[in-house]
Amino acid sequence: MTMSSTQPSGYRFGATYVGTNMISQTEAYPLLLADIDPSGNLNANIVAAPSEKTRCKFIAQILQSKWQSAQFTADYKGDLYTVRIGWNIQFTEQCVYVQPLRRHLLWEIRT
Repeated sequence: MTMSSTQPSGYRFGATYVGTNMISQTEAYPLLLADIDPSGNLNANIVAAPSEKTRCKFIAQILQSKWQSAQFTADYKGDLYTVRIGWNIQFTEQCVYVQPLRRHLLWEIRT
């Protein structure tokens, strides 16, 4: 429940869905998380695992009935490294900005 002078008071609604694709005993996909406030503002996350070595994540934010931002990232876990690519997306009244995130190549020592 929210009680604030800057936004309408009321309840926040959150929902979570955990799919049946079990990658391990502690990981199941797809994973969908969403939260909406009394003003109708929405934050949503979607996480998917197309294979055992890949993860994809999409995050979106909608404020005052308008898309504000979104982010997409994809990870690939090799035997000795992890690669991450992604994009930030910003929405304005005039245009949509798509900005690539810095690409990461992480070398890990795995035994």
